[in-house]
Amino acid sequence: SMTTWGRLAATAAAGSTSAVLAMDVDWKAGDRVVLAAGGHDPDEAEVAVIAAVSGRALTFAAPLKFAHFGAPAAATTADGKRVEVRSEIGLLSHNVRIEGAPPRGVPPGSPAVAGWGCHVRVAQVVAGGVIYSGVAELSAVEIAGCGQEATARHALHFERMPSGGGGGNTSYVRGVSVHSSHSVGIMVKDTPGVVISGAVVHVSRGSSVAVVRSDRVLVDNTLALSVYQRAVTPGWEINEVLANFEMCVYDLETDAVTPPCEGTVLRDSAAAGSRHTGVVLYADDCTAATG
Repeated sequence: SMTTWGRLAATAAAGSTSAVLAMDVDWKAGDRVVLAAGGHDPDEAEVAVIAAVSGRALTFAAPLKFAHFGAPAAATTADGKRVEVRSEIGLLSHNVRIEGAPPRGVPPGSPAVAGWGCHVRVAQVVAGGVIYSGVAELSAVEIAGCGQEATARHALHFERMPSGGGGGNTSYVRGVSVHSSHSVGIMVKDTPGVVISGAVVHVSRGSSVAVVRSDRVLVDNTLALSVYQRAVTPGWEINEVLANFEMCVYDLETDAVTPPCEGTVLRDSAAAGSRHTGVVLYADDCTAATG
C-alpha cells in the first residue's frame, strides 16, 4: 500500500532544501508535501515541492521557511513510555485531483467567491419514491479547495445513509489528501461503516475529520493538521467543535450532544497542529452519576 505520511528522521533546519524521512516512500519529483510545525506555532506547517528523491532523502525545490524537528526514533520519557515528538510529513499530490474552481467568468481569487468551493457529497436521497444510496470508494485522490464556508457543505461529505447503502456500506477513503478546505475536511454524518485510512488533511476552515451519529466508522493512520477557523467566542473553541479529530460530538445543527457512536474507532493517527483542539470526544453526560 502507498505510504502517504510519516515522520522525519532528522531535523530539517530553516533554510534547508532537504529532509530525511523515517520511512520508505514511493514519492517522486514534482510531488507536493506538507511538513508539520516543529514547535508550538501551528502556522509553521508548510508545503514544499519535491525536486528529487534518493532513498529516504528528499530535496526540495525551494528552501524551507521554518525548522521541522526530527530524530531517529520517538523520545523516551523517564517512566519508560515512548512519546512521538518528531515532525510529520504528508503527501498532498495525487494523479486524480478534484478541485474547486470559480464560476465561469469570475476570476480566481475574486472576493465574490471567497470561501466557496466544490462539495463532494455522498448521500442517500429519495426521488420519485425511489431511494438512491451513494457509495464512494476513493483511493489516491487529491481534493483541493473544496467546501463552502459557513455552510454544512463540506469538502468531502458522507451523510444520511443509515442503512449503510443497502445494509453493507462499502465506502472508503484510502490514501486521499484533502487540503485548502473552506469547511470541514472530511465529514461523516449519519453514515455507518465508512473507513478512512492513510488520509492527509491539511488546512480546513473547520475540523479536519468529523464523525457525527455514525457507528462503526474507522479513522486509521490519518494525519490531520492546520485547523484555522477562529472561534466566534474566544475561549469556547471546544464548544464550537474545532479540532483535528472531532469524534461523535456536539451537533451544531440540532444544538445537542449526539448519541455515542458504537464501534467507531480512531487509531494510529496524528493530530499535528491546530489553532484549537487536537481531539474532541463527547460521550455520555459528564454531569450524570455513574457507578
